[in-house]
Amino acid sequence: DLKEAKRTYLLQRTLKNLQGNERVEFEALVGRELSRAELEQARNLMKKSGAVEEADSIINAQISLASKSIEKLSFESDVNDEFEKLMKKSVKRAF
Repeated sequence: DLKEAKRTYLLQRTLKNLQGNERVEFEALVGRELSRAELEQARNLMKKSGAVEEADSIINAQISLASKSIEKLSFESDVNDEFEKLMKKSVKRAF
């Protein structure tokens, strides 16, 4: 996403939250091929900006809401469990 400069939530929030030299440094990493060190630098700046924590908070709130909705479905409990697993797997990411 960084290489293609996709306007993901993380990219937008990172740019919004970073200031000064850190923002300039991050902008220089967006839209091009990155070395491993540069990719790690971008990840660190995203974390430092608070964008990762913000995204995780939103994801967790949506998981909670979806879990409550799944509980209301009139399926067998094992089907509900599978929905729950699928939902959690779909939002799982490593950062």
